[in-house]
Amino acid sequence: MTKTTFNPTDIGFFHRRENLYPPEVEYYELDHPDIDKSIQNDWMRYNVFLSKDGAYVTIWVGVLELHAASEIYERKYGFELSYEQHHDLHFKGHIRSKEAGEVIWDALGVKGYTPGYLGPDG
Repeated sequence: MTKTTFNPTDIGFFHRRENLYPPEVEYYELDHPDIDKSIQNDWMRYNVFLSKDGAYVTIWVGVLELHAASEIYERKYGFELSYEQHHDLHFKGHIRSKEAGEVIWDALGVKGYTPGYLGPDG
């Protein structure tokens, strides 16, 4: 049986095209009809995110870039965001095939997550 390489778009993510650090890592966000993908650098959105460096994958619920979101939040509301309160790690490890990715994704239990925004406006 030939296994297909894992691609996050196969399980409902879309590729984030911002220039994030480190540049060799690919970043993805769980797709949802309420997300306007034309908006770049939307740092305040709270959603399920995935980073992929070769076969090494991290999946978390939170913001895409905590430092950027925290700077905005501090400017608007007067305090910084914390890693412990705004980053919920769900998976960290190697996913080498589409089949393994689907099994892991099903097991995480965040498939139907609805994105939100940090702050009283969201």
